[in-house]
Amino acid sequence: MSGLNYCFTDLPDHVRTQCAAYLRGGIDAVAIIESDANITNYASASAWQTAIDAEKAKIIHDIKGEFPDASDVTGENPIGCGNDTILDGFDFVLNLMDFNVSAENDTFYSTINGRQFYIAFRECSEGEILVVELPVTVKASPANVPMSNKEKQRYNVVLAWSADANWKFDRYTEPAGIFD
Repeated sequence: MSGLNYCFTDLPDHVRTQCAAYLRGGIDAVAIIESDANITNYASASAWQTAIDAEKAKIIHDIKGEFPDASDVTGENPIGCGNDTILDGFDFVLNLMDFNVSAENDTFYSTINGRQFYIAFRECSEGEILVVELPVTVKASPANVPMSNKEKQRYNVVLAWSADANWKFDRYTEPAGIFD
């Protein structure tokens, strides 16, 4: 058992969701944020507007997004007794489908492709945004063109980042009028 509580801290309480008010899925907007945007209060519409006016943040509206389960990153256990590997962190992705295909958006995605930003995204029905202040890499494919004229063209975008095992989102009340 040696090594198990070398950095033990008190565990926080686990809180039950009351009256079956479980959070629901759906992401309909995402913000691409330059790391030097200096948004000090993500719940503040004026702080966001300042960053947008300074071209330090761009909001991508009317999209479909999914944040699936993270992939665990394991490494060798440095202690001889116990499991061979330990949890070192997680790899995360946010998958976006953007049907707003245009020449302007071709340029937008090709310009941000491969770059790193901070991000924030809005949960459709929760009145919250989730913020990632870690380097997030953009992987944006050119818009697809389906075989049928009954299907829509779209960009497939993957926002990817890694974090340590104890990382969590920062949740904020959605700033009025910014993600609409």
